[in-house]
Amino acid sequence: MRRDAGVTEVCRDTDESVEIERLAQALLHGPMLEEDPPTTPGAFSRPVRWLVTFFIAYHALLLLVYNTPATGLTRGLHYTFDRYLQMRSYMAATGNVQSWALFAPDPARVNTFVRVFLQDGAGEVRDLAYDIYGRRRHPYLFYDRLAKINRRLVEDSRYLEPYAAWVCRDWERARGGQPARAVRLLETATRIPPPEVAFHEMGYDPERLPLLIGQGFTFECQALAYGQLPDGIRQRHGLPPAAPDTILRAGQRTWWTDKQRLGGPGLGPATAPERAPQAEGRIE
Repeated sequence: MRRDAGVTEVCRDTDESVEIERLAQALLHGPMLEEDPPTTPGAFSRPVRWLVTFFIAYHALLLLVYNTPATGLTRGLHYTFDRYLQMRSYMAATGNVQSWALFAPDPARVNTFVRVFLQDGAGEVRDLAYDIYGRRRHPYLFYDRLAKINRRLVEDSRYLEPYAAWVCRDWERARGGQPARAVRLLETATRIPPPEVAFHEMGYDPERLPLLIGQGFTFECQALAYGQLPDGIRQRHGLPPAAPDTILRAGQRTWWTDKQRLGGPGLGPATAPERAPQAEGRIE
């Protein structure tokens, strides 16, 4: 029985080797297979192929139109595709939404600044000169972080409170631990003349434009979260630790601190010294 099983296994291996050798010779030396005739259908039916073709064309066309600026000469094209082909809805559903605001922003119409005034412990009001109005010629080549943050204060009011807290802390650090009373942030701007006016007058001087006064925000340093110099920074600069319960951290806001921060006594508009002829109005 064992001998018969061994003979059967040897015969099976021999047959497999012969079959493999025959297949190899057929592939290497046999005639080449002819290509399928053009009339042979593909893997998908004709309606499916037409549907896929239509989708690819629709997607490519919408991508091409959507990536052109939505203003100017292509504004009407965007309107047509939005109304009849649901371009914006399709882009939102497929995650292809993008904006040209970064690469093709609208030309600036105003130069915006935020003047920073501080009232020290003695009650004296100081202009900290953190804005660039009158301190830098236009146009300028270097754009530092201080100027960028100052401009962002006008664009997003969420930065006002943290910025005022930093001004309070920085003043206290630079003055040997002497805290300030309040910080006032005053929006100012100059309106850029339109191109036809600038061309007719052969240019303009940015510092001679009327200075518009916008909103003002006053923050009391002692009622402002992180408006006091913490002990860690005090120790780093060799300053004595702060008095107990004087560091107001985030999350400790109450109706009283909000009242002190927004409506409490502070610097009024009359305390801000002006540098140019003023024109009251809303900055737009």
